[in-house]
Amino acid sequence: MAKIVDVEVLKIVSPGHDVGEDALEDVFVSRPTDIFYPKWKLGKFVSITAGATVVKITDETGNYGYGFSGLYRSCATIVEEFFKPMLIGREANEIEKLWDAMYRSSVAYGRMGIVMLAISAVDIALWDLFGKTTGLPVYQLLGGKV
Repeated sequence: MAKIVDVEVLKIVSPGHDVGEDALEDVFVSRPTDIFYPKWKLGKFVSITAGATVVKITDETGNYGYGFSGLYRSCATIVEEFFKPMLIGREANEIEKLWDAMYRSSVAYGRMGIVMLAISAVDIALWDLFGKTTGLPVYQLLGGKV
């Protein structure tokens, strides 16, 4: 199989949320925590979470696969700065091994939430790449129709 040569992260901003961090400074949102802290401001929260992360993994033959996750800034940072260096040069078809390596190495960041979304985006991209490489649909690689 081929080795991973590139991991690209595309940040997709939700329509209407591609504004500066201070643009929503005076907008308030109702949340369950209002009983403790009424009228939390949206502010930077929306600019951090609105959108998606798309991961593109390319192997040495030029084949590529795409994976998707939400929370674009947070997931994008984890994939770009933490997982990308770990993935470059590894065999692209060792999907379970790479998933396990990402999971075990991320213990310091917590094994839930944003980290798991980032791992999922990479995992989906690897399966997409494997499907394209083998010429089989991913559902078939994962065990077929159920």
